Amino acid sequence: MKTLQKIIKIAFGIDISSDDFAVSCGIFYDNMEREVNNLKMFKNNQRGFNKLLAYTRKLQSKINPDGSIQTWYVMESSGVYGENLAYFLTEKCLNVHVALANKVRNFKKTLQVKSKTDGLDSLAISLYGLEKQLTKWAAPSPEMKRLKELSRELSTAKEMVTSIKNQLHARRSAHEINSASIKRTNEQIKFFNKQIKNIEKDINTTLKENPEIKTKIDKITKAKGIGVQTVVTVLSETNKFEGITNRNQLTSFAGLDIVENQSGKKNGKTHISKKGNRYIRKALYMPTMSCKKYDQKMKHLYERVCERHGWKIKKIGIMAVMRKILHLIYALWKNDTEYDPNYGIA
Repeated sequence: MKTLQKIIKIAFGIDISSDDFAVSCGIFYDNMEREVNNLKMFKNNQRGFNKLLAYTRKLQSKINPDGSIQTWYVMESSGVYGENLAYFLTEKCLNVHVALANKVRNFKKTLQVKSKTDGLDSLAISLYGLEKQLTKWAAPSPEMKRLKELSRELSTAKEMVTSIKNQLHARRSAHEINSASIKRTNEQIKFFNKQIKNIEKDINTTLKENPEIKTKIDKITKAKGIGVQTVVTVLSETNKFEGITNRNQLTSFAGLDIVENQSGKKNGKTHISKKGNRYIRKALYMPTMSCKKYDQKMKHLYERVCERHGWKIKKIGIMAVMRKILHLIYALWKNDTEYDPNYGIA
């Protein structure tokens, strides 16, 4: 450690998985030099969290004894495995920053590190924390946390129904039909359909208990094809767009940003990154299929994009409509306005 130089920032980079997490300590000096070291592994449980706290406090007693240096705990928003740690650190009144996964990913590319391990990712996150202007993570409100859990449960239940229906179709098309098997399959479908109704009831109850959120959602769902479940999923997965300041960030968060594959004379396939929240993409798909048929604005957008690409890849048009719906929900929520189908039409 360079004791002659003044330390202006400390960032603990955390790369977390289901079972454990790697932590490294990054130090930023007043001469713009950076130092990252002290890599440690901890279990992803309450005991591991307490050990992390003891470890970081011991380090800070040496390099930041009076607590005057700004110190951050930085992690990625790459899944649910980091939620408990984020809540734990926030409850201890520590500075926690949960970075968008695409931002960290793009930053790692600048480091030109070819290997990928938890330790290396932790070091990269520490450097990210040192170089970037960080904002404090805000824990979602109880109602948003509940809506997120319910919307994900609803998504899983609907997936199960679709999967079982496919199995039922296959069994009915078989050479010899097993009536007992078909009966059990139908019972499974009835069970999950009942679960779906119960989950939807819980979502509606939660919205009724929070009239401010419900009123704003009702304004958004005036748009043709955009239902309550879609808006609830987008809001709960983004924590009401917390930390998202523009449409490009939102697009990346949902994994709907465009990835090009072009170099010199080579023109590879262009596709969406899918490096983002899959629940949002899934929630937007069916509204997109509806809007591109029945909403004139969305239909024109779809046709215009497809025509530009010679109608070869219709997926490009579908992705354009998905992004448009996502941006529409974002704009209506932020501005607290009701959807106007004639907006922008002379």
